[in-house]
Amino acid sequence: MAELYLCCSHGPEDFEKEVVIKRIRPFLSTDPEFVRMFIAEAHLASRLNHPNLVQVFDFDKQGDTYYLAMEHVRGHSLSEVRKRCKARMVPFPPILVAHIGAAVARGLHYAHRLTENGSPLGLVHRDVTPHNVLLSFNGEVKLTDFGIAKASDKMTSPGRLKGKLAYMAPEQSRGERVDARTDVFALGIVLWEMLTGGRLFEGDSDMALLQAVRRSVIPPVARVNPDVPPDLDSVVMKALARKPELRHQTARDFERGLGQCVLRHARTLDDTDIAGFLEKLFPDGWSLPNGVALQTAAPRIEIGPVAKDDQLGTAAGGVPTKLRGRALPRRLALKIGLGVIALAVLAANPKPQFILKPESGPNLSAAVVEPHADAANPAPAQPPPPNPAAAELGTPTFSRAGSPTHDSPENVQTRHGTLVLKIAPWAFLSIDGKRKGEVSGIRRYRLRAGKHQLRLWHPRGSKEVEIVLRDGERLVEEYQVYSRSN
Repeated sequence: MAELYLCCSHGPEDFEKEVVIKRIRPFLSTDPEFVRMFIAEAHLASRLNHPNLVQVFDFDKQGDTYYLAMEHVRGHSLSEVRKRCKARMVPFPPILVAHIGAAVARGLHYAHRLTENGSPLGLVHRDVTPHNVLLSFNGEVKLTDFGIAKASDKMTSPGRLKGKLAYMAPEQSRGERVDARTDVFALGIVLWEMLTGGRLFEGDSDMALLQAVRRSVIPPVARVNPDVPPDLDSVVMKALARKPELRHQTARDFERGLGQCVLRHARTLDDTDIAGFLEKLFPDGWSLPNGVALQTAAPRIEIGPVAKDDQLGTAAGGVPTKLRGRALPRRLALKIGLGVIALAVLAANPKPQFILKPESGPNLSAAVVEPHADAANPAPAQPPPPNPAAAELGTPTFSRAGSPTHDSPENVQTRHGTLVLKIAPWAFLSIDGKRKGEVSGIRRYRLRAGKHQLRLWHPRGSKEVEIVLRDGERLVEEYQVYSRSN
């Protein structure tokens, strides 16, 4: 719904400051509802000033487009960190998860208690997800994106759903009244998934996902990951109580519970060292979601002197209030040029193979980050070869349950069958040597009738299985990577 640009603000005596510009996408700039929501985000974010919340410096309008100038957090989102942990088969340390969760809860409690003229705003974030929790290489934890936050009853309509379905509280999924406890539940989902590596709520459709949020059984964290201490399991599971009155009543209560777990179990400073953990996971430093590395010396959108007829204002600290207007055409020209090259290649070879090498490509004038697009269509992670060191983490318990079901007689001659995999919480998968990436929840594969080799990877070990699929058969295979005792 919005575009993010990494920009450089200039001031007197060679002063420079990196900021992030968030602006409405052009095709949405004429949508009154979205523009209203964007303006509401600016008004709310301007009141937020907390070390665990991304700071907004300025809000302005250029032409028909509104934009926000925001703090640049050099690091990665919690979602990206989780993906890297899986790709490298590195478990996320439970105490570090508790430490991060306590920081997010601290920021939420500040937002929940925000007042205006002495009256509480009743602010609720409503979109606490791994994509909106940022970890910096300096060890900071910051919550961002108050785009659909709700203050009292002024900024939403009764019965309307706003937020990501998989991270909704039950009352939010029903369109009922939300409060601070709604954000507590969402943060509980985030921590559950970080501690287990899997997805808590999944479904084949939006309706199935909503039903899972409202009714499905939530397994205890320690059952899925035996490395989670019992007291941490208790704190997280209390946040996930379906009845709001049974949860932590405030984000501060949640923060204190998590903080007590950290105090009890942290043996050294390394157990809560976010910067050190990121440095091990990302030795090459910060990179954009599409894999194009952003170097400090790379060309960027520069906000500086413009034409005389374009007034340039600055807020406190030299933050720009007007964007330089000739940055985007360069990107458009680049797209047109790449399109011409692609057409030429297609004309020469009807079945070309493209190999993208960003490091050898042209310099871009701006780095465009589109996390929402990446979140909606994440690239499948490629599992590494089995790691012998994973055996030190303990033998996994893949409990297998097959339930073959035959389709109607008219489909028997297809010489194909359907393999339905149910994997909890998650594992990497390959079928007949072909990698399928990360699999969590229910996945369906149409395969030829006959024998097939399945291989699953998980930080706790691996599993190889041979299955036989018959013509027209629907074979269900279930694998649970739970604690050693199950």
